[in-house]
Amino acid sequence: MFLDLILSLSVWVCRETNMPKRPTYRELQDRIKELESENLLLTKAVAPSETKNDRAQQYLDIAEVMLIALDRQGQVIFLNRKGHQILGYEPGELIGKSWFDTCLPAGVRPEVKRVFNEIMAGALTTRENYENEVLTKQGRERILAWHNSILKDEAGQIIGTLSSGMDITEQKNTEAALRESEERYRRITEVVTDYIFTVQVENGQPMRTVHGPACLAVTGYTSEEFAADPYLWIRMVLVEDHPLVREQAVRILAGEDPGPIQHRIRRKDGTIRWVNNTPVLHCEASGRLVSYDGLIRDITERKLAENALLLTQHSMENAPFVIAWVGSNGQFTYVNETACRHFGYSKAEMLAFGISDIDPDFQDADWSELWQKIKKNKTQVFESHHQAKDGRIIPVEVTTHFMEFAGQQYVLVFGTDISERKQAENLSLLQRDLAIALSSCNDLKEAMNLVLLAGLQIEEIDCGGIYLIDPTTGDLDLIVHSGLSYAFIEQTAHYPTDAPSTRLIKRGRPVYTQHSQVMGKVDPARVGEGLRALAVLPVQAEGRVIAALNLASHKYEEIPLSARSTLETLAAQIGETILRLQAQEALEVSQYSIEHAPFAMARIDGKARFLYVNEACCLHFGYAKEELLAMGLADINPGFSIEAWSRFWEKLKQQKTIGFETRHQDKKGRIFPVEITNHLMEFEGRQYVFSSAKDIAERKQAENLANLQRDLAFSLSSTNDLDAALNLLIQTSTKTEGVDCGGIYLVDQSTGCLDLIVHAGLPEAFIERSSH
Repeated sequence: MFLDLILSLSVWVCRETNMPKRPTYRELQDRIKELESENLLLTKAVAPSETKNDRAQQYLDIAEVMLIALDRQGQVIFLNRKGHQILGYEPGELIGKSWFDTCLPAGVRPEVKRVFNEIMAGALTTRENYENEVLTKQGRERILAWHNSILKDEAGQIIGTLSSGMDITEQKNTEAALRESEERYRRITEVVTDYIFTVQVENGQPMRTVHGPACLAVTGYTSEEFAADPYLWIRMVLVEDHPLVREQAVRILAGEDPGPIQHRIRRKDGTIRWVNNTPVLHCEASGRLVSYDGLIRDITERKLAENALLLTQHSMENAPFVIAWVGSNGQFTYVNETACRHFGYSKAEMLAFGISDIDPDFQDADWSELWQKIKKNKTQVFESHHQAKDGRIIPVEVTTHFMEFAGQQYVLVFGTDISERKQAENLSLLQRDLAIALSSCNDLKEAMNLVLLAGLQIEEIDCGGIYLIDPTTGDLDLIVHSGLSYAFIEQTAHYPTDAPSTRLIKRGRPVYTQHSQVMGKVDPARVGEGLRALAVLPVQAEGRVIAALNLASHKYEEIPLSARSTLETLAAQIGETILRLQAQEALEVSQYSIEHAPFAMARIDGKARFLYVNEACCLHFGYAKEELLAMGLADINPGFSIEAWSRFWEKLKQQKTIGFETRHQDKKGRIFPVEITNHLMEFEGRQYVFSSAKDIAERKQAENLANLQRDLAFSLSSTNDLDAALNLLIQTSTKTEGVDCGGIYLVDQSTGCLDLIVHAGLPEAFIERSSH
C-alpha cells in the first residue's frame, strides 16, 4: 500500500511537471491530500513491481522537498534523495533508525515524540503544517516546514506517517537578519542626537531651507515635512524661546556670527526637548552671506542633568543650616552660603580654615582620633560651639557623615544653630533654680534679689529693679536694684500713687518698650543712664497688683520674644507664697534632649509631594527611598488636609521660613509628634519647600509630666487639709506613666511606727497586711 502511494505520488509529479520540470512544495502537498481523499492507500492491494518501484523512486528523487515516512515506532521507512541531501546522510543510511533520536535536537525531541505517540494512538489528529528544527549528520541544525499525512492499512488502522518538508533555514536566517537590522536601525535612530539644516540666503533674506534626513530622529518630522511647511521649524520652537531664536537669525542675516544658543523644541510626538543650535556661516570672498548651516544637537539629557545638579547645589547653598565638606586633613573643602552667613566669613576665607579655626572646643591634635571615630561610626550627632568672625560663640548641633567619592574621603557636616533652643533650655533651668532658691528663702528682700539676679541672666538684660506697692498709700518703692547708677536710683526710687509710672504698673499688663518712651520727667541723671530696651512686668497676687519687676538694657533696643515669657513667669513667681514657689519647682523639668538624633530632610513641591528625601528621613518613617518618593505629606501626616496646606503655602511665601509642631505616622502605623522647620526656595520659576523634621515624642512626654507636676503644685497650694493634700499627691503620682498604685506612710513621732495614710490602686488584702 505504501509503495502504491509512492508510485501514485511519483506519477503525479511526472505528469504535473512534464519532466524535467520539478513540482513545487505546495503542489506535492496538494497531491498528497488528493491521494488520501481517493483512498488510494487502501485500494492498492497488490505489491508493486520492481520496475514500478524504480519509477516511483525516480520521480520522488527529483522533488525539491524532503519526503519521509515513519512507522508506528518512529523509525524511518522511506526518505527521498532531497531528504538525504538536507540531512547529510548516504542513501539508505537512515532506514530503520529512530527519527527522533537520530535527527531531532534534544531540545525539541520530547515534545515532538509525545505528539507523534498520541497520533499513533489515535488520541490526536495530525498537525498538517508546522515548523521545527532537525539535526544533520554533521550536528548542524536546520529548520523545516512540514506537511504531514497519516498512513493507514486496509483495515483503517494507523501504521505511520508520511511527511513532506521544505528547508526554510535560509529564509528564517534572512528574516532574523532583517529583524536584527531593523532593531539596529531603531537603536541607532534612538541615539542620534545631531542633524544639520542649511539655509540659502539671497539679498540678506532666507530663501530656502533644507533639513538633513537625521532630523527625523531629533524632531520626529521628516525632511519632506519640513520642505512642505516653511514655518514648521519656528512653530516647533517653544513660544518662550522665540525671541532668542529670532535674534540669532537676525544677527546671522546681518552677517554676524552669534555663536550657539540653547532652546527648546516640541517634537512631533509632543515631547519637549532641549537642543543646541550652532550656526556656521558661508560667505563669498566679498564677505556676502550666501548660506548658513545649523547644527542641531539634542542636549535634553545633559540639560536635565545640569538642572538637577543646579537644583541640588541651590538647595545646599540655601539650606537653613550649615553644610560643609571636610577633608582627611581637617580642612574645609566646601561650605555653603549659610555657613558664610553663620560665621561672618567669605567663602574664600572659610576654605582656608580648618575645624580648629571655627570651633573653640576643638584642637588640631584631636583631629586624627575624631576622623577615625567618624570613619568607623559613619554618622554621628553631637553638640559643640562655633566662633563667628565677630567673636560670638554660637551653640550648635552637629551631624557628621563619612563618605567616599571619586577615590577621596570626606566628612559631610551639617550644623544647626541651637542658640534659641539653648536659650530656652537655659531660661527653663533659670526658672527651676529660682524656684528652688525661693523655696528655702524666708526673707522678702532676699527673695527679690534672687528674682532680679535671675532676670539679669538673660543676655539682652543688664540692669533692673523691683518695686513694691505700699498697700496703704499705693506708692511705688524700689526694693532691690542692680546695674544702675546711684544718680539714676535717686531719681527713680519712689513714685507716688498718681505718678504715670505707677498708673502704668497698676494696669496689670506687661509693657515692652524703650525707656525714652516712658521716661516722664527729663533730667540729666535719667538721660545720662542711657537705657534702651525696657520691660515693665506687674506682679499680681490675690487679684491685685502688688509689685513690679522692671528690667532694661543699655545695649539692645528690644527685649526678644524668646525672653518675654520667662520674664513674665519670673514676675508671676514673686507674688506667690513660699508654698507656691515650692510647687513651681516641679514645673522646671528639664526636657529630654534630642541632640543625638539625626534629623530628616525633604524637598516638597507645591502639591505636598516628596521630590527628595534623605536617608535619615527614610529611617524616620521606616520606608525605602523609592516608597517615600511615590508618597506625599498626606501619606505620613494624619492631620494633613489640602485646605490647610494651601493656607500654609501662601503664608510660607510671605515669611519664607516657618517652624511648627505636627504629627507624623511611620510605616508601622506609629503616630508621633515632630518639630518641623520649613524654608521656601525658588529655582527656575518653581517653588519648593525644604523641610527638616525632628522626633519630639520624648520631649512631649516630658511636657505632659511637667504639666502634671504643675497642676499638682497649684492644687496643693490652695489646700490646708493634710489628708486632701496627700490624696492629691498619690492620685497625681499614679497618673505617671509606669505607675498605677502606691501609698503614703507617716512616721508616728511618739512610737516611731509607720502608718499608711492614703493609698490608690492597691487591693484590700495588701492594705490590711501593710497598713502599719
